[in-house]
Amino acid sequence: MQRNGLIFKSLSDTLTCRLVLSAKGIPELSTPNRLLFTMAIETALEQAAQSYWHPQPEVPLPARPAWVLNTCADADSFSKGLEVLDTAFPTAPPIFNHPRAVMASRRDIAGLVLADIPGLDVPKCRRFMAHSPRSFVDCFEQGDFHYPVTVQPTTSRNGADRVWIAHPLDWQTAFNMARGGQQHHMVQAHPEEAAANWALRIVFVGRGGTVEPFHHNKKDGLADPVMQASKPLVQSVFKTAMARMPLDFWTLDAVVLAPDRLRLLDVCTGLHVPTDDDHLPELRQLGLRVTTHLAPRISALLAEPHKWRGEARQLPSVATLKKRYGA
Repeated sequence: MQRNGLIFKSLSDTLTCRLVLSAKGIPELSTPNRLLFTMAIETALEQAAQSYWHPQPEVPLPARPAWVLNTCADADSFSKGLEVLDTAFPTAPPIFNHPRAVMASRRDIAGLVLADIPGLDVPKCRRFMAHSPRSFVDCFEQGDFHYPVTVQPTTSRNGADRVWIAHPLDWQTAFNMARGGQQHHMVQAHPEEAAANWALRIVFVGRGGTVEPFHHNKKDGLADPVMQASKPLVQSVFKTAMARMPLDFWTLDAVVLAPDRLRLLDVCTGLHVPTDDDHLPELRQLGLRVTTHLAPRISALLAEPHKWRGEARQLPSVATLKKRYGA
């Protein structure tokens, strides 16, 4: 791995972090939605680069690093840090998961980037501020949604806070979980989505990757015929999505509705590995399995910055995207 690199880290826009107990029972600071690798890769990176934490008003970013690793893996959590990084290095050096591409992966923006891919249904998504219970109903009515819909805080990426609204009486559930004063996403759902057995996690590493199935509804059993028959479509979606989203490491989750039809669930920069107390233990095992399986490919890509997705700099700046679609 090349020396003289920079690992860019950031506190969330709210300047908060969590205190969690490690496996050894030691309190540790945790900043969710950051890019994570295996311990061996993390160690190699730390030996080849210096780390910089944002914000540090009195300490400027290093002037000329050989490469930059952006660990901010969520546009909603780290929009301020992404804008700082984008402004600091407008033309060089290579940046792994460029901040402009991370901002373009925001749930409401990603739907526009991935629209019209044959075989991939991209549901309508609207971003809104939850000032009060009425905010949810206003978003539903003004956005011309129909039942069912899902509602989730923008910074929640593990599905635990996603609420399914299929009837007017279901709104109380959303009101109860609402984080007042925070941004939320409302997504148009489909009845078939709730009944689907299988979903896919497509993991992109550079210009390659892998596809991993997981249970969408916690049903038992091996991959069903629909899952097997969808493989040609998955490969087609894989190639098109990779070309449109110039990220070096990201995932796309989709429900398998039919052999010729997938439905987008979420886009995530990097790979979310849930904690032990996560509500979705199967996704935790999936995350750990994929991270370990792809470790050699990730290591090889990190060692060759000239192969990173430099075309991301052709996207609008982070500041422009925030102004266009809302901060």
